[in-house]
Amino acid sequence: MNVRGIARRAGVAAGLLALVAAVIAVPPGHDAAASAGEYVGLLPARIVDTRPGYATADGRDSGIGTRTPRSTTEVQIAGRVGVPIDAIAVVLRVAVVDASESGFVTVFPCGTTRPLAANLTHLDLGDTRSNAVVAGIGAAGTVCVFTWSAVDLVVDVSGYVPAGST
Repeated sequence: MNVRGIARRAGVAAGLLALVAAVIAVPPGHDAAASAGEYVGLLPARIVDTRPGYATADGRDSGIGTRTPRSTTEVQIAGRVGVPIDAIAVVLRVAVVDASESGFVTVFPCGTTRPLAANLTHLDLGDTRSNAVVAGIGAAGTVCVFTWSAVDLVVDVSGYVPAGST
C-alpha cells in the first residue's frame, strides 16, 4: 500500500471515530438535538403488541387482539415513551406476525386520507415481517395503521421529529 492509500484509510478511520464520538457525546433524546429541530433518537420502546401475553412499554395497546382484515388501528404516539406531545413525525419499526394471507400495512397520520402505498408487504400465510417506517403524526397525536389482512401487529418507536423542524 502506498502513502496515499494509507492517508486515505487514516482519514476514513478518523471520520468514523469522530462519528462514534459524536454519537456517544450526544446520546439519543438529548435536548440539544430537539432545540435544533433535528431528528431525536430514542431507545426503542414497544407501543403496540396485539398478541395476547405480550407487553408494551407503558401497558397501552397490549394484547388487544389480531387486527381484522382491511381495518385501521389508531395508535397514540405523542406523549408516550419519550415522544413529546408536539412532535410532528415518528420513526417506527412495524411488524406483522402470523399473517392470515398475503397483504400489506400502511402507516399514516390519523385524520388524513390513507395513501395508496404500502410501508410493509407480506407474501405468505403465517408470514412475520418488519420494516422501518417514518410517519407524520396526526393532529390528535396519533398514527393510523391499516392492515389488508388479519395480522398481529408489533410497533416500536425509535425516534421522532420535534415541532419546528422543516
